[in-house]
Amino acid sequence: MFMVFLSLLALAGVAYLSKRPYFAKPLYNNAVKGGLILFAIFGFISRSFVIVDADEIGVLKRIYLGD
Repeated sequence: MFMVFLSLLALAGVAYLSKRPYFAKPLYNNAVKGGLILFAIFGFISRSFVIVDADEIGVLKRIYLGD
């Protein structure tokens, strides 16, 4: 759950940086926004799968997005 929170925080940072004027050169500003977007995508994807070893039992439980 902590990674989902960090991902949402990264997306909020992108929104904040998009609203304010450039804090540095446009290239650096775009690089920071792109990095935050990639971090957010990775954060959401990393919570979407779990590796279950051969000697373990996995129980599927959907906790996001509906039924």
